[in-house]
Amino acid sequence: IWDSCEIYYTKSLMRTDVLDTALKNPAQDLGLQNIERCKGFSAHLTAYARKQKYELINSSRIYYYLRFYAKQLNEACEGKNFLHVETVENTIDLLKNVTIVMNQCKIILNSCPSE
Repeated sequence: IWDSCEIYYTKSLMRTDVLDTALKNPAQDLGLQNIERCKGFSAHLTAYARKQKYELINSSRIYYYLRFYAKQLNEACEGKNFLHVETVENTIDLLKNVTIVMNQCKIILNSCPSE
């Protein structure tokens, strides 16, 4: 998912800057209302893209930690050493928190547009 996303995001910001520059000296036939509408739309779209970028970064970070802790748990279960009760309780609490976060991520991903 993440391949070339940062480059695409940077190109999009550059294109937005080009649009804003072009709208500073527009053609006379566009009209003031259409110019303001384009400026507002591009600002809204940029803010929305920035918000989604930060949500994607946070989601990726959460999935990284989930994978890391799942690997650690798997290694602990495969070992021949017994786990301390505190370790088991901490792991259960961690898994409960992970479940809550995963449900929140699921809600966020389901609320995003499909395109």
